[in-house]
Amino acid sequence: MRKTTTRCVISAVIPSVLWASAAAAPPLNTELSPGVITRASAFDDAAFGTRIAASLENRRLLVVWPDNSAAVAGNPDVPNLDLAALLTGATASGALAGTPVNASALANSQTAPSLARNPLDRNHLVLVSDGGAPSGTSGISTLPGVFRAISRDGGLTWTTGTVLPGHHSAEIGFDAQGNLFALAIDARSFFTPRAALYVSTDGGQQFVAVAGFVPPGRISLRPNLAVGDASVWVLVHDFDTNSLVAARAASLGSGQIGAFSQQTLSGSVGASHADLAVGPLGTALAVYEIRSATGVGTIRAHADADGLGAAPFNTGVAITNFTSYNEIALPRVVFDHGAGPTRGRAYVIHQEEPRLALNKEMHLRFSTDGGASWSAAIRLNDNTDLSQRIVPAVAVDASSSVVAAAWYDFRGGSTTQARLFGTALAAPGKPAEPNSPLNLSARGISTSEIELTWTDRSDNETGFVIERQGPNLFAGFLVHATVGAGVSTFVDAGHTVPSGFTYRVRAVNAAGTSPYTNEASAATLAAAPAAPGALVARDASTAQAAVDLNWVDNSSNEQGFELERSLDGNSFAPLATLGADTVSATDPGVERGKRYFYRVRSVNSGGASGFSNVASVLLDAPSALVARRVSSQRIDLTWVDNSIREQNFRVERSRDGRSWGEIATVAANTTAYADRNLRRNTLYYYRVRAKHAEGLTGYTNYSFATTAP
Repeated sequence: MRKTTTRCVISAVIPSVLWASAAAAPPLNTELSPGVITRASAFDDAAFGTRIAASLENRRLLVVWPDNSAAVAGNPDVPNLDLAALLTGATASGALAGTPVNASALANSQTAPSLARNPLDRNHLVLVSDGGAPSGTSGISTLPGVFRAISRDGGLTWTTGTVLPGHHSAEIGFDAQGNLFALAIDARSFFTPRAALYVSTDGGQQFVAVAGFVPPGRISLRPNLAVGDASVWVLVHDFDTNSLVAARAASLGSGQIGAFSQQTLSGSVGASHADLAVGPLGTALAVYEIRSATGVGTIRAHADADGLGAAPFNTGVAITNFTSYNEIALPRVVFDHGAGPTRGRAYVIHQEEPRLALNKEMHLRFSTDGGASWSAAIRLNDNTDLSQRIVPAVAVDASSSVVAAAWYDFRGGSTTQARLFGTALAAPGKPAEPNSPLNLSARGISTSEIELTWTDRSDNETGFVIERQGPNLFAGFLVHATVGAGVSTFVDAGHTVPSGFTYRVRAVNAAGTSPYTNEASAATLAAAPAAPGALVARDASTAQAAVDLNWVDNSSNEQGFELERSLDGNSFAPLATLGADTVSATDPGVERGKRYFYRVRSVNSGGASGFSNVASVLLDAPSALVARRVSSQRIDLTWVDNSIREQNFRVERSRDGRSWGEIATVAANTTAYADRNLRRNTLYYYRVRAKHAEGLTGYTNYSFATTAP
């Protein structure tokens, strides 16, 4: 029985002006790219790759991104992408514009850059990406390779080259001792690409494989690398288990790596777009996006709080839901390594686009407890025009705790022409806006009601806005109801006809609104169907015992039928679930000599009908029929009589085993029959069944014989 206290009626509508116009202003955005970056398709979010690299050091911001604009000189094959590298400034007041240099100037496209700064020489940076030509070659090549560039002046100039031929998807990182680690996919074996880990002790000139590193699984996909002061962490997607697997080891000295241990992240089956970071105290944090079996998109975080200690990654927490209709969230994670009060804070940046909104925003969240809980979203883009913003990057300045971010921005209405925008802000406090609710679910609970439930994660909302749309999933959402603070259930009532809707919910207060929950769909329950009738059970045994069942379908709104069976006519157990409009079934799981009872009912979302009549059948058909040739005109038959109630036996004959005719009726208790006056040298098939007061039994097995020549 539902508690009435869980029901919520529509309250007075909170005026939308309270959250539409009073939201805190995001930090001012700065255009970082000198020209227009073009993609071929409006729907190809991966055209520029899925990563921008950023580093923030003593208020010097270095951003590296794939760029094909004419303003980035030296690109030999526009519209292919080269890597633009911009060294500029960033403070709590924002990021500064500047003029980037071409850090690759190489044929084909260079995408997915990864950037590392040497802690022993802060002006020494190493950059890697996809799109390098194999060593010793130039121009276009069919083999993948990792492009590498090195800067010794903080990112103003770069020397370029290619390392790790036959590899792609590289990420790099320095430890506190100057070891430079590179993780990539070794694609030289086409059918079994695996993660490969390398280390360089000369600042990125040469890399050697890390001894003792065994990549998880037969095939490794989408590698992620994070390097602590004295540890190295690897996260890969194991193709065979479809899960994320982490490996970790201590960094013991120049080129010296300890033993690796591995762990599968619990609940990560189906994860994608993962990222990994290590905090100043050795805490490792993995984030990724995942879609549930019902299509709910969630960004999740797993923390290994004790670093290389004995404790594993935790089971994970939800950071936020996101719209999963052909959308990705692309979360990126970074720690504050500074010495100030926000030391150890974790930041996650991600894309956010409600379906049909045509406005993809950049949201930032932070955690002060190692990933156990997360702040409300902070919107980083400074305009609310309908615009797509993709591929987020985030960095934290250890000297000032300033947070910088960058992304591709299609502002201005274009769907194929982007510019790179960035921003910076002081370490943020708790946002005034409420945190987003999580995990919306919807279910029909009656013929007129749909119940919604969600998780309230905010302590400062004034209420929740519930939006609804009808059966057309491409139509817009409309505000349907509002409920007060602390409420996490709502019953959408009053439907007089069968109805289905899609819902989403967000929290509100005077400062603004949270992002939406996931979307959830449900329909009111249908009226329970009428009970089927006229159930008949018939012995359908031949070589094997079987029962045929037939009934009359008396309803027009059933979703299926539930068939039950009993051996005593009292205790029934489910036997089968059948589809709508079904009026017959066969039960092959029976034994000769037993009586079986059956009943059937129809079901739909509104419940089950009553049961039909009970039909029974006793399986006492004859068995073990044997046909034996006696002469050129005679075949004798014998069988076993399994019944004490037969009135007679019916003998049937066939020339082809398909078309049968009855040739004799013999008295009860008879177990033999001689078939005479047959044709010589001719094949005949036979079967026998009994007649009793309830009707005919099933048949014996088929038996055959050929008369003599």
